[in-house]
Amino acid sequence: RLLRILRLVKLVKAVRPLFTVVTSVLSAFQGVMWVLVLTVVTLYGMAILTTNLIGHRLAFPPSHEIPDEITSPFKSVPESMFTLFR
Repeated sequence: RLLRILRLVKLVKAVRPLFTVVTSVLSAFQGVMWVLVLTVVTLYGMAILTTNLIGHRLAFPPSHEIPDEITSPFKSVPESMFTLFR
């Protein structure tokens, strides 16, 4: 198995356009991972905010009766993250 992998690496290095494609895909994958990290961090921050404001009813005046259908998707941070992701 190891010899097969080594032969594949040797082939990739031997064919210059293939090597360029492989290195470009790996570079693009690194950028995609950073976008994913930033998206998750942003969703997490917004989920904390919406859980506090909507889930704990801090954004609404105390005199208003808010239906549970509005506040139930924001009861916890994971639920808020899922709701915001949808």
